[in-house]
Amino acid sequence: MPAPYTPTSNVIPRPQILTAKALAAVERFSHIEAMSGMALVLAAIAALLWANSSTSLSYEAFWHTRVVLSFGSFSIRESLHFLVNDGLMTIFFLVVEMEIRQEIQDGALSYAEMAILPLGAALGGVLVPAGIYLVYNFGADSAHGWAVPTATDIAFAIGVLALLGKSIPGNLRVFCWRSPSSTISRR
Repeated sequence: MPAPYTPTSNVIPRPQILTAKALAAVERFSHIEAMSGMALVLAAIAALLWANSSTSLSYEAFWHTRVVLSFGSFSIRESLHFLVNDGLMTIFFLVVEMEIRQEIQDGALSYAEMAILPLGAALGGVLVPAGIYLVYNFGADSAHGWAVPTATDIAFAIGVLALLGKSIPGNLRVFCWRSPSSTISRR
């Protein structure tokens, strides 16, 4: 018959172990988050260089490469460009919308005085890129593409904020993503 269990001082209770593991996972994610911001910036620079080089035709060919995704009898046959723009970006904006909704309901955006700066920044993030685009494309057939820079700026803002990390105040970060430092506890 085994001896009965007797707690000792060097045994760590299970809830503390789980908390430590959760905190370690969050810490690993914060490092990955910064790395993803760096990857976004590097990919954007590489894409700009490639698209404006003598090999720009290969850049166009890359984005028009057909990709097949199959799951059993279901399959999608589309270009890489379509999968990124209409697939991954849809998921990205869904996550952004969910984070904003959470902040409006329970976070910093639920307080009018705390919401002014992020909402002003969001409005500027739509109007300024659209305005710059329209200035350069005024009267041209391409002027109808004004929405493209307004949609891509949030992805780059999140990438830059990931690189800056905790060096900026929480209320500046709140509109782009929800983080523990940007939420306000209700007392």
